[in-house]
Amino acid sequence: MLARPHTYFDLTDTLNVELGATWFGVPQHDQRDLYGVDLTLRHQPGTSGNYQGFVLGSEWYWNDQRSAVVDNTTGAVIGHLRPERKGGYSYLEAFFDRRYSAGARFDYSESPANLPQLRHGRDLARTGSVFVTWMPSEFQRLRFQIDTSWGDQPTNQRYTLQWTAFIGSHSHGFAQR
Repeated sequence: MLARPHTYFDLTDTLNVELGATWFGVPQHDQRDLYGVDLTLRHQPGTSGNYQGFVLGSEWYWNDQRSAVVDNTTGAVIGHLRPERKGGYSYLEAFFDRRYSAGARFDYSESPANLPQLRHGRDLARTGSVFVTWMPSEFQRLRFQIDTSWGDQPTNQRYTLQWTAFIGSHSHGFAQR
């Protein structure tokens, strides 16, 4: 089952906010409930000058899961685990000259698995990212992104060059509101 209410408010002529919530439930054997909240703030000053506005967004989720503990020799259920995990992200993207944008993002997550080797940790991962985007047309996007991850695992960096092509009929999302 899934529930997703959300709403939208104009704060000024150029500033608006979206607020939402999510609930996803799996009511069978290993019961699982996932809860979330999200907030997006947009500034769209118009088309004059190089500055085209920004988007600030954030989502946060909580996972509440009930899992059976099974005896490996008999196959019998000997108990239940109820790990609770959380995670989310926040980002800021600024738009320039209608075809360019730059931004930053921070992610935080805890693994939903409750593994015995994690007795003193929550398998924590954090990632900080910066990116620049160029849209040569309304049907293409090219993005370069640098990610740095740290937490319970060794720190690492990733460099990504992403090309996105939009094919067929599509809407421009927020511009249609």
